[in-house]
Formats: sequence, C-alpha cells, structure tokens
Amino acid sequence: MVIPAPFISGGHGDPLATARAVIFSQMVDDPSADPAWFPTTEAQEYERTRLFQLVEKLVR
Repeated sequence: MVIPAPFISGGHGDPLATARAVIFSQMVDDPSADPAWFPTTEAQEYERTRLFQLVEKLVR
C-alpha cells in the first residue's frame, strides 16, 4: 500500500485527521477480499483508488 504524503510529511498537519484516516483504513477491507462485489482486477483497482481518495480527504 502506498502511504499518502500527509502521513510522511514530517508530522505536519492535524493529528486527529491522521488518526481518523488510520482507523478508517484499518476498518475497510481491500476490494480483492470480496470478489462478489469486485470480480475483475479493473473493478478492484477502481475501488482501491476511490478508497485511497477518501483516505486522502480524511487527512486534510
């Protein structure tokens, strides 16, 4: 998994926002864990990208 830049920017930013993003990431399964919802590699990649964008919004 690629770590969003706000996580590695030297501690700058809101610690609460970072905590929200970490908790969210721990609670959400990778799309490949549910092939019924995401049967193709393309669908899994699309969902990963969407989830990653949500995490990035949580750390802002």
